[in-house]
Amino acid sequence: MANEAQVEEKFVRKCKALGCTTIKLGQNGWPDRIVVIPGGLSLYVELKGEGCSPRALQLQRMATLRRMGAPVAWFDNSTDAIAWVEGQL
Repeated sequence: MANEAQVEEKFVRKCKALGCTTIKLGQNGWPDRIVVIPGGLSLYVELKGEGCSPRALQLQRMATLRRMGAPVAWFDNSTDAIAWVEGQL
């Protein structure tokens, strides 16, 4: 079972291979990463360890971003997270 750091490391590596830029956020409750894809669209991604879920504050922050029209999602594995980014390309 992969922990959050392992999920994030694999995700970042694959995003870079896809030509995306990833920016690490560090403010409490906000998604872990902003992913800027070719063409300039910014995606917001919360990554968790396998089998883990976001905390209540994280869910609130993601809901705020969605209300503003931002593409945001959370994942507990890098495979699904990468597929979501690829679907935005």
